[in-house]
Amino acid sequence: MMKLVNRSWAIILGGVLLMGNGSAWANEAFVDQVGNSHNAEIIQTGTGNGGFGGPGFTAASILQSGGDGNDAYIGQGGSTNKADIVQVGSGNGGTGGNTGTAASIDQSGVTNIGEIDQNGDSNSADISQTGTFNNADINQNGDDNTASIIQTGDNFGANDADIDQQGLRNTAFIDQFGDSNDKASITQQFGNDNWAEITQNGPGDNNSAEVQQIFGNWNQAFIIQTGDSNTAIVKQLVGDFNVAEVTQIGVGNVSTVLQSGSFNNAFVTQSGSNNTTLITQNSTLAIF
Repeated sequence: MMKLVNRSWAIILGGVLLMGNGSAWANEAFVDQVGNSHNAEIIQTGTGNGGFGGPGFTAASILQSGGDGNDAYIGQGGSTNKADIVQVGSGNGGTGGNTGTAASIDQSGVTNIGEIDQNGDSNSADISQTGTFNNADINQNGDDNTASIIQTGDNFGANDADIDQQGLRNTAFIDQFGDSNDKASITQQFGNDNWAEITQNGPGDNNSAEVQQIFGNWNQAFIIQTGDSNTAIVKQLVGDFNVAEVTQIGVGNVSTVLQSGSFNNAFVTQSGSNNTTLITQNSTLAIF
């Protein structure tokens, strides 16, 4: 099903649907589906949304190819929104969103950009952005992976988020609220059953968080930051069953956790200003 709003005229040409009111302000939507039992829905509202069509465009694109039973939903409101969903595989179904779809983007604000790219089976991805300048990117390769980004900004800046998953049954969540200029990144590659969460709550500004889980299985990483100009980095490389938790409240705190090997545990809590923590763990404990 494809639902279209704000259309004074509609033209279908070469698989591209252009919508507008007869002026330079227009919405643009593109859907390409190859396979069976796919569902795609695009809802566009507002004017002056600058996308790839030039000034005054809202751009939305859904491509589902090479599989069966995939669902995709895009909802945009405000100005200068752009969304892109690409799904290759089968049975990519249901994390929530407005329609319970596998790939869901819901943007409201002034300048939002969201992209979802899923290659595999039974993957789920959600992006929801509210604010002024938000940017989100999800890329999943493998099967049964779950990724979610929720960003809420304000009129003073931008949120930025990135998730990259390669493997099986990996889970990643990024939540950013409050004031502006928070950045978060989660990378899970060449591993299975890893879990990572980043939460940055306002009021706050210029917080940065990064999680890397590479060449490992059953690793867990959690970062919570409240305040201004805090930085947290967790890297779990070449190991299994590692746990890292970082909580920072205040201004200018920096925490870095580096884990390699297996069965490492690290817990950091910092409250105040300009605190610095570095934890390096390299376990040689064998697995089984």
